Amino acid sequence: MSWADRPPFAEIVSIEDLETEIKALSAEIEQILASPNSFQAAKGRFRLAAGQLAIFSQVLAEHNGESALKLSAPSIRDATLQLGRITSFDEAPAGLRRLNEAMNGKGGGPGSVEFDWTKLARTRLLMEILRDRTDQVRKALRRSKDPQMESRQASAMAMIGSALAAHRPNGVTADEATVWSDWSQEFQRQMTQTADALRRQDRPMALEHFAAAQSICTTCHDRFKP
Repeated sequence: MSWADRPPFAEIVSIEDLETEIKALSAEIEQILASPNSFQAAKGRFRLAAGQLAIFSQVLAEHNGESALKLSAPSIRDATLQLGRITSFDEAPAGLRRLNEAMNGKGGGPGSVEFDWTKLARTRLLMEILRDRTDQVRKALRRSKDPQMESRQASAMAMIGSALAAHRPNGVTADEATVWSDWSQEFQRQMTQTADALRRQDRPMALEHFAAAQSICTTCHDRFKP
């Protein structure tokens, strides 16, 4: 399956869950950028949060559902990408102000919905995000505390899987790139099913689909070593 043939985002994540994730990531970034010390202590978390916010904003921009925040999605994406490039805390206040303005619908224009998905985040960062979210889903499968939140963790992984399908590992043939895309999208499907099972508190089904997704990860890493 090609990237162009991916399922509509409404089949991957609800617009309500998507907006909840976007608002949570924006709040996390604001907390990290509260002071030079907090920024220095959480640079890694900042990279993960900014990468996800850029991707999820693009998902929102292309989502089939409608909401007030969707109108600001391209501006949120653009502000996040710019903020994600900062190298020192001195650059943070201006970048954070642009992000907050975009989140509040004051981003200075609607922006373009169309965007090159490969420029939202590098493959390595996507892998780091998946590792972080995987740990959270594993905890949920051991002992569920908040099914709705845990389902969103799995949906976030599904969205990252969809984003990975747009990438192409270095030095691969066209046929190998198709395999990469197919596996990425199958991973997305399994994580979407995991999210649904977690929301319904169907632990056996969640375990089954999560194990299938993890098997795809292992196979893909063994072949492509991304």
